[in-house]
Amino acid sequence: MGLGNLISGVGLVLYHGLQIFSYILLGRIVTSWVGANPRNPLVLLLYRITEPFLKRISNLFPALRNMGGFDWTPMVLFLALLLLQYSIAAPLIRLGARLAAGN
Repeated sequence: MGLGNLISGVGLVLYHGLQIFSYILLGRIVTSWVGANPRNPLVLLLYRITEPFLKRISNLFPALRNMGGFDWTPMVLFLALLLLQYSIAAPLIRLGARLAAGN
């Protein structure tokens, strides 16, 4: 196993991990819109996973919690996840592929 495969593997795990977290965040957003039962185990799980990250963003930017009557922190987190996917994970995958191919 070469260094290129290792780097590419790390990039793939990071990319797909961020993608899965994006889906979890999307699930939380949808459950808040439809007014799902907050005691539902799935809703509780979505909140437990996403709340620490949303709380950090809210602490950094308190105005986002109620800007125009809307909580913008999930959108900021979603954009941050996309930024990480395309600025760190995707280049790692490409770099690993180049190294594995010997270029």
